[in-house]
Formats: sequence, C-alpha cells, structure tokens
Amino acid sequence: MTYLIFENIENWYNRKSRHSALNYATIEEFNNQINYKNVAQLILQVLFAYPK
Repeated sequence: MTYLIFENIENWYNRKSRHSALNYATIEEFNNQINYKNVAQLILQVLFAYPK
C-alpha cells in the first residue's frame, strides 16, 4: 500500500513540476519539444539529401 501511494505521488509530482535544468518546462513539455525538433531535423535531412 505504501508503495502505491509513493508511486502515485511521484508520478503526479514529476509530471507537474517544472525543472530548472529543462528551462523551467515540465518533463512532458520538454519531451514534446525534443520530438518536434527531431522531426524537423529529419525533414531537413531528407530535403537536402535528395536534391530535385
């Protein structure tokens, strides 16, 4: 029971808290930002790797 309470609090807190190492973004916001950057980089690589 104690483990479940700890896990629930830990999951909720970590999702909501802002981290200075992530430029005060939540973990979810940071992960979404990284995913968009990766997609943009892949698109640029494809566009410039295969000139028309």
